[in-house]
Amino acid sequence: MSDEGKVSRREIVVGVDGSDGARAALLWAAAEAVRRNSPLEVVHSWIAVGDQAAARKMVEDAASTATLIYPDLVVTTSVPQMPPAEGVMAASQDAAMLVVGSRGLGGFRGLLLGSVSAQCVEHARCSVVVVRDRSLPAELGNGLVPGGAQVVVGVDGSAGSTAALRWAAAEAVRRQASLLVVCAWQPTPLGGYMVPPTEGYEDAADAIVDEAVAIAHRQEPELKVEVKRDFGAAVPVLVDAAREADLLVVGARGHGGFAGLLLGSTSQAVVRHAPCPVAVVRPDSAGAETEERDGREAEDPGAGTPGGGTSAAGTAELAVSD
Repeated sequence: MSDEGKVSRREIVVGVDGSDGARAALLWAAAEAVRRNSPLEVVHSWIAVGDQAAARKMVEDAASTATLIYPDLVVTTSVPQMPPAEGVMAASQDAAMLVVGSRGLGGFRGLLLGSVSAQCVEHARCSVVVVRDRSLPAELGNGLVPGGAQVVVGVDGSAGSTAALRWAAAEAVRRQASLLVVCAWQPTPLGGYMVPPTEGYEDAADAIVDEAVAIAHRQEPELKVEVKRDFGAAVPVLVDAAREADLLVVGARGHGGFAGLLLGSTSQAVVRHAPCPVAVVRPDSAGAETEERDGREAEDPGAGTPGGGTSAAGTAELAVSD
């Protein structure tokens, strides 16, 4: 389990620092790697002279834990001499996913509360999953979550949310889970006042959700898909929908109901307050994920624009206070 070059472009990278949060992230990432039949890279960044030996022991111990639970898992390690966020992002440039914990110490101090989490979620080139301390995978050693699990995805009709939808659908199949498609909507504030709900907004939300379900079923015909359309701000609606979920998925860019996602408080609030792990999906991730999973491209003429090129949000803007 010594340092090696990248085994595969589609590996999963996890950042560790010896904290409980990092251990939860490690176990979650290892289970996910087993589901995907992917290698796992364990990373710890160090800066101060003399920290390299401790960093190397930390990643070797973490790798040993992962292989003890999953003996067939291919695990590599790296200990870049870089600031924490830079180190894990550099390691994950060509990865399928970067996994980090919700609380850290040392190199990950203040994760979800300070600059490290913001940098990973905002600037990593791959999809990022933030794992809460209590979000340990079910059935350690099996790598599968039993039927009855649920993946929740937020949609708003944008290309970013369509990428998240495709990613979430593939993930639900891996987990033998159902998929819950959520669309939060509310009128745009005018002059400090909230415009009363109108039929147009509800119709737009209905169209977005219906097209999302159609896309999910075209990609994964046997997948059980449920829907939730709620009037309200995106963050509380999504957090509430994810209370019993195994994973909450959002897109890296959106519009309407996810205005400012990854650019303001909305994304940070979702990651901070969700009761389950949160995946922030990059727009180019979904196609690669589904193609890798079953060997076929998940192309759709209307991807990102419900209705085959005309966004339903164009008829009535979906908005959220950020």
